[in-house]
Amino acid sequence: MVYTGKQSSIAGYGHAETVVRQLVNDFLGCYRTVVADNFFTTISLAQYLLQNDTYLIGIFRSNRAGSLHEVAKKKLKHGEVYGLQNKDGIELIKWKDKRDVLMISTKPSHSATMVDTKKTNKLNERVMKPQGVMDYNQGKQGIDLSD
Repeated sequence: MVYTGKQSSIAGYGHAETVVRQLVNDFLGCYRTVVADNFFTTISLAQYLLQNDTYLIGIFRSNRAGSLHEVAKKKLKHGEVYGLQNKDGIELIKWKDKRDVLMISTKPSHSATMVDTKKTNKLNERVMKPQGVMDYNQGKQGIDLSD
């Protein structure tokens, strides 16, 4: 879908969410995973996709945290991770790397647990990241390069 100026939106949803809903319409109900950056991720999009048997992984803007605002406000030290899941199965995960990383995930396999990246840093220590960050990075390959 090419943006050609102001377009109509689905009632009650912003332009970004309308675009995602239109793009995934033919792929709902197959337990696929949508990977989106912070422009497209919202709680309501996550709910919509979950209701249609589709998962969402994405970077999340802290001002959109809604009912999971506590996660966005959490102060973390480098390498720490914190996450909360709401009653709908939407999890917000905050991880402190060089800066704060706030993610949203509806995949059941994601949690605030850290996994080994099998890489080492300058101090020859193992680099650990949340599983959601690993899956997001895998899923967005090529997108940011062409963005």
